Amino acid sequence: MELVEIDTKTLAEAMFKKLGLPKPNYLVHQLEQGEYRSQIHFHRTKERYLASAQQTKLLGPICEDSTAAQNHAADLAIEYMQNMEKKVLVDHNYYRLDQQKKAFARVSDVLSEKSKSVRQQAKTITKMTTDADNYMEKVSSASAIILGLTGVTSDPDASYSVHDLRYALSKIRDEVLALQETTQARRLSFAEPHPFDDVVSDPIYIGCSGVDSDEDYHQDMDDDYANYTRSP
Repeated sequence: MELVEIDTKTLAEAMFKKLGLPKPNYLVHQLEQGEYRSQIHFHRTKERYLASAQQTKLLGPICEDSTAAQNHAADLAIEYMQNMEKKVLVDHNYYRLDQQKKAFARVSDVLSEKSKSVRQQAKTITKMTTDADNYMEKVSSASAIILGLTGVTSDPDASYSVHDLRYALSKIRDEVLALQETTQARRLSFAEPHPFDDVVSDPIYIGCSGVDSDEDYHQDMDDDYANYTRSP
């Protein structure tokens, strides 16, 4: 794969052409030490250009060769247009890709949050299953005591003291109270909203659709870069 580098001078010329302005002019000075410094002249608005107003002039830094000097001067012009005229140079296709990446990142964040809810719900379901097993054990225990008591009392030959009867009734009472507490706890648990209720809903995709027009993208670009300031 061959990488094709586009210098700042070419980008600046493309920007001014897009704005309906002539290409910038460069005045390159060779210094005594053999280094170069370039001054760029350009019209910053179409109105000023049509009115034959004086061009804006910016002096670039000292560079080792004339090409670098012109590129640095062009960079100053781009920065000036962004900061003073709010004209931001941006690759349209790159902007589309960047917006799609941001949209996918937002969807990924939503799915990550949903995954956390699912894991929490799984823990809740596991706990509820364990509680249900314990509940059934208590039911089985109480049923066994009741069954044993009825069997003894129905046998005329069996000897069963009042103390034994009281003990059996006490055990049954304890099991019934435990069952009532467990039943009430489960009712309250089912009455509460569970994270799984949110998970089943379809996430809203807020990314870019394939039918967005160039005007839509340009409007987004204007909104995103309304207060943009170029970094040095």
